[in-house]
Amino acid sequence: MKLLIIRHGQSSNNLLQETTGSFVGRSPDPVLTDLGQRQAARLAEAMRTGVQPAPAVLYSSLMVRAVQTAAVLAEALDVPVAGHLEAYECGGPYEGSPLHPKPHPGSPASVLHGITSRLNLPEGAGEQGWYRGDGEDDAARARRGARVIDDLKHRHLGQDVLVGLVCHEWISQHLIRAAIGFDAPGGLAEPWFSLNNTGTVLIDFEQPVPVTEVAHNGGSVERVLEWHNNCRHLAPDEISS
Repeated sequence: MKLLIIRHGQSSNNLLQETTGSFVGRSPDPVLTDLGQRQAARLAEAMRTGVQPAPAVLYSSLMVRAVQTAAVLAEALDVPVAGHLEAYECGGPYEGSPLHPKPHPGSPASVLHGITSRLNLPEGAGEQGWYRGDGEDDAARARRGARVIDDLKHRHLGQDVLVGLVCHEWISQHLIRAAIGFDAPGGLAEPWFSLNNTGTVLIDFEQPVPVTEVAHNGGSVERVLEWHNNCRHLAPDEISS
């Protein structure tokens, strides 16, 4: 099993923060901008032509910007999208400012299915939304990231398959750490792994790498971080954070 972590395309909240430096007017579940749609299309074409690896299995966070990104990829690759209930961004969907967040249930099933008919929603996602949380600290985020990785390994470890997961920059910090066994005290995401919009991270869970007996008691490493923040599918003026 190999895992390709994919950040969604630029969202309206990303653009708002970039252009105003403010959270005033943010959406609890923002959509992709025109640039975000173009970034997703560039990634889909790169996957179709072999510039970026093409997942045979595709999962997505249930936040709209991730589903919209996954929809473009799924159409190009002719695969379904499995919604993942725990792959949402840190803090979940919320209204208001990050300092005083009010939990939002997320978009209803009809809205998510309206993005793409290829989406398979998990149990717990319905017309009342899907998010039931009320915020989380660093340790809780790290535990959730580990649960997502454990779930994907449970489903696919031992298979010769590339699994794609469309998600978000902050939760990716914890996904990467859980995948490579790099735990930080208290779940703190330090150091930070930058991940631009539609940037990819490739992790191989089953690639034996010889290591020295002195360093590792004659064992072997089987988790390999192949690359991080790969944006080769984007032109320089299409790269955004």
